[in-house]
Amino acid sequence: MKKFELIPEEGTSLFRIKALIDIPEKEVTIGDLGGLVERESNLSHKGTCWIEYNARVIGRARVIGHAGVYGNAEVYGNAEVYGNSEVYGNAGVYGNAEVYGNVEVYGKTNINDVKISSSSDYLSIGPLGNIGRFITLTKRNKSINAGCFNGGLKEFAEAVNEKYGKGSSYHLVLPLIKSYFKD
Repeated sequence: MKKFELIPEEGTSLFRIKALIDIPEKEVTIGDLGGLVERESNLSHKGTCWIEYNARVIGRARVIGHAGVYGNAEVYGNAEVYGNSEVYGNAGVYGNAEVYGNVEVYGKTNINDVKISSSSDYLSIGPLGNIGRFITLTKRNKSINAGCFNGGLKEFAEAVNEKYGKGSSYHLVLPLIKSYFKD
């Protein structure tokens, strides 16, 4: 049985989901409009998974099981969100990332190309700098994501020194990042 139908979203190539059944666990009732998807396979018809109105799941990304994507969150690329995990706020999950288990990814956290099965798998630091950027550290691959930067500690330290100098808030968090990756 289908859980939702796709309604073309005017002015885009995306579709808005519309509930065909009640999903009490997600406070969804028949007829409720959900988020935007690029294709039907972005959201499973099985389980209680749901994408809230302002959220987007595009590309080959998938939301499966009892997972939820809420707020202004985006899941894209080949990313998967499953289990009982939740992605919300302005968070992004992309690339080949997997978020599963009972994990919550939120705020301005960006998870890229890594598996997250526990809240201790990542750390988000911010806001930093004059534009209030957040830095996301992922422990499994010792990766740092900050705006358009995605790489390791050495490259990040070099980029910070080159762009902001030694007195910047980015430079001040380098010891914390080093310590986090040592644990």
